Amino acid sequence: MKDVAGVVFTDAKYATFSRNVTCVYVTVPPQAMQTDPAKCDAILVTVRVDCSSKETATLRRLVSE
Repeated sequence: MKDVAGVVFTDAKYATFSRNVTCVYVTVPPQAMQTDPAKCDAILVTVRVDCSSKETATLRRLVSE
């Protein structure tokens, strides 16, 4: 893992940490439901941090295109 400046954490205590990021196109009311990502007006970004394969934190942010 890296810190916000891009520096790799080298201490062994961080060896069990991992993160996963997903981005999904979504519609937000009053927009009609869409199946075509090009017609969606927002992206749901989810960041999950695990320690020893156990969920430690999950953050979700809705961002506009």
